[in-house]
Amino acid sequence: MADLSDRQRRALFYWGSVERGAHEGWTTAQLWESIRAAREAYGGDAPRVGAIEVGQLRAYAGGIVRAANAYERLPDSSGLSSEHFAEAPWSRPLSQRNTLPMYQVRFEHVTTGPGGESIDFRSVFFRGSFPATKQDLEARLEGDAALMAADYDQEHVQVQNISILAA
Repeated sequence: MADLSDRQRRALFYWGSVERGAHEGWTTAQLWESIRAAREAYGGDAPRVGAIEVGQLRAYAGGIVRAANAYERLPDSSGLSSEHFAEAPWSRPLSQRNTLPMYQVRFEHVTTGPGGESIDFRSVFFRGSFPATKQDLEARLEGDAALMAADYDQEHVQVQNISILAA
């Protein structure tokens, strides 16, 4: 995990709100309203967090959104570069990543089944080498997603909203 303080680790409790806010372009007020709502819904055991820690997590989330947007704009046959990879709060330290590269690719998996269409969030991990182009990566994700869909008696439709994280 990145070198997070105890206060930052507690703030990870609200990572869903922080990341969603980054993807949807929330204002600071909207983000804090979501954090308050999550805290109230969870009850008295939910951690209290400060603006500094939330701001630091928001910076990670912003990096994930920027990298995902750069990836989305990339032509299919183009090679991947550092601008397409983001660091998450749970990424290992750089020295460990240099020794054994690992990547987490997160995406929305669209499937259909008896209940209609659904979208689930999925992750695929890569150790060592990584697909060289956007086209190669998406072919791998589509294949893995089709196998996942079959495991749940669903029909694979597509993967979308891809983000690549250093793991």
